[in-house]
Amino acid sequence: MKSVIFDLDLTLVDTTCLESLRHNRNWQEAYRRIPETVIYDGMIEVLEVIRKHHIPCAIVSTSPRPYVEKIIAHYNLPIQHIVSYHDAKPIKPHPAQMLKALELLGVSAKDAISFGDRVIDIEASNAAGIESVACFWGTKEKGELLRSDYSHALIKPSEICLRICRLDSRNVFRLYGDELSSIFRICVYSRWHSSRTIYRRMY
Repeated sequence: MKSVIFDLDLTLVDTTCLESLRHNRNWQEAYRRIPETVIYDGMIEVLEVIRKHHIPCAIVSTSPRPYVEKIIAHYNLPIQHIVSYHDAKPIKPHPAQMLKALELLGVSAKDAISFGDRVIDIEASNAAGIESVACFWGTKEKGELLRSDYSHALIKPSEICLRICRLDSRNVFRLYGDELSSIFRICVYSRWHSSRTIYRRMY
């Protein structure tokens, strides 16, 4: 079981409605409108698996810590550690934030996996030696992300557990039982198929 590093915006939560506010650093208004954001379909089930099995998790974000903390609190996300804009420099795509996350998680790069929707997430993860996963469900950079040097690509949040557990689906069911049934009912592919191939078929 690997420790998990998540990006926040457009990976865990659809924060498109806050994009211009974040860009203009209008943080008070962004905080006020957090209830307008939406957690992605299938993500709640994934996070419940993470919570139940005490899988160590960190968020690495280029946003300020109060913003990250407020979204975590709003959705009650099972996150133990935060590396935000001010916590490690330089920020992504430099690996400093990822290396700080590894330090907080207390694991080596080979024992972590990182999920993100932007090329800078992939570049920072790779530079830190962390297995990188491109998340296509919320990305605004589909073309660039597809061409990036990711380790794996996912098109649905429901596919996350297979990457974390590094098990075939029968073993995942054996270990985690009914709580995963709703996740794998909506999975449309086998773990043995290439994520890149699947993404290209859909687009």
